[in-house]
Amino acid sequence: MSGAQKELLEEPYHLNKNKIDNVVSFAGIDSDLADIPQYSKETKDLKIKELASIYNVDEKKLLRKIDLCVIPPFCLLYFLAYFNRSSFGFIQMAGIEEDLHMSNLSLYASYSAFFAPYIFFQFFANILMKSVRPHFWISISVLLYGVDTLASAFSKNYAAYTGLHFLHGIVQAGSETAIFYILAHYYTTKESQKRFSAIYSVSCLAGICSNLIAYGVNKNLNGDNGWMNWKWALIVYGSLTMFSAVVLFFILPDFPEGARFFDDDETFFLIKKLEIYNGKSGYGLDFQVKDVTSSLSDPLIWLPAISSLGISYATYVYAFHEPQIMSAVDFNGTKNISYGSYPWVVAFIWCNLSAHISDFIGKKYPVILGNLLIAMVGSILIFAPSDSESATRYAGCFLVALGGYAALPMILCWSTLNVGGHVRKSMVTSLQISFGSIGGLIALFTFYNQESKARVPFYVSLGFQALTAASATAYLVTCTRQNQIKRTSQYKEKYEDFTERDAIILGDKHPNFDYLT
Repeated sequence: MSGAQKELLEEPYHLNKNKIDNVVSFAGIDSDLADIPQYSKETKDLKIKELASIYNVDEKKLLRKIDLCVIPPFCLLYFLAYFNRSSFGFIQMAGIEEDLHMSNLSLYASYSAFFAPYIFFQFFANILMKSVRPHFWISISVLLYGVDTLASAFSKNYAAYTGLHFLHGIVQAGSETAIFYILAHYYTTKESQKRFSAIYSVSCLAGICSNLIAYGVNKNLNGDNGWMNWKWALIVYGSLTMFSAVVLFFILPDFPEGARFFDDDETFFLIKKLEIYNGKSGYGLDFQVKDVTSSLSDPLIWLPAISSLGISYATYVYAFHEPQIMSAVDFNGTKNISYGSYPWVVAFIWCNLSAHISDFIGKKYPVILGNLLIAMVGSILIFAPSDSESATRYAGCFLVALGGYAALPMILCWSTLNVGGHVRKSMVTSLQISFGSIGGLIALFTFYNQESKARVPFYVSLGFQALTAASATAYLVTCTRQNQIKRTSQYKEKYEDFTERDAIILGDKHPNFDYLT
């Protein structure tokens, strides 16, 4: 390491240092970086170039390396999470109720047994990730819920199936929240949206893959070995998940401070670069109860959770019940399965295109609101027409899928990049995923005891989409208002009374940290 690098690393930090994989994580505020948020964009860009020279790093080449090492593993992880949950509709239609002598209510109750621990433990999973290396924690989690899925194929009764779903919820909790929590520590604000949307868009591919598995099981495995289609589907889901868990162990990234795929110079540069744009992450600081409670009382933390609840309901309704929805559109058999894949394809394309539109205009809210309006029109088309108007209902499926699946990753990115420090990023991501899962639980039961035309769930969906629009608007107003307050002398005087630790924990509260709108 050069003398300039050593000098930079030996600057006076006032809090503990934490060394991980031979990389020092700086927890304090040093004299050079303490006031960085007040610098102009041009000044920050110059400082980044200076850092690149000091560490002998090609910034564009490093960004491509980060994309290669971070995005594909998280895409696979998110694919698996959504892939397993989107099987509900096919499992229900493949005869599980008759085979296990379950009532319709019992089947829905067994899936709610998954959501209860899944929602509860998600909130605490991000905190645990400060103690256990993420790649180890997440890959073991994926392996366990793959085993659980496979085991559920051999359930003999309702009790066994429900118990396995409860365990599934426990072991899967946290793997999804980790994705966006970790991802936010690798990219600046202007780099993030396309990556967030790319990862979330694989949920559309999971929907397509789920349809392909349903098609394959129906055509090739129907009744083989005396097993009904739902058993074969769960065997395929579980086996693919377990195999992927082994792969994930070797390729999943940890936080930048413990990155396994970068040399020391690259990691130091990345950490310093993000400090220049967003302030200190506080990686080496332990969470305290007061940090969590103060974060949860901030509307910048809980308003996005409400938005996530509303739009997640709409996406879960479509993912869970797409086979029933296609049946209501009067497609049958394998034609039902193939036609059901097309809305997923369009949603995948539009999700990524929306991210580019958002980056081009430099705004989040207008694109989010536009996508919500598209999804709301889709809900109206699904429940409004008469039974004979299948084409109109099918068009509604496209709009619901592409609007909902484009809006949610924007809400996640908007809120996650609008907060600073590990504590607040942890809280905002875990709360959003937890509330989104509550939306999934509600979506599950709105289809209970409904006729195949499935209109009531989309009446409810319209209301939840309106809730998301209202909460996103409230979030926009809050961000705008906070940006104005931060410019006042009273706020700046109040900020100067913060301790160094509090300044790190409340990183986005810096007077010159501008919230995205």
